[in-house]
Amino acid sequence: MAATLAEDPEWSAQAWEQLSHSVDQLTSGEAYRFHAFELPEDHPACVLGVDVDFILDEEDVLRVVS
Repeated sequence: MAATLAEDPEWSAQAWEQLSHSVDQLTSGEAYRFHAFELPEDHPACVLGVDVDFILDEEDVLRVVS
């Protein structure tokens, strides 16, 4: 079996700290801002282009950020 960096507790903790912000925001009911290129390719909002920013607000409404 190949060893990965995720098996290193220090690296794993650092990776979780960097990658968990969006999950933390969403689970705590906060608004989350993200870029269109983070959406799945078949998402209807992709017709707006990849250089658009969105916010998923506290009421789970997806809005374009101007």
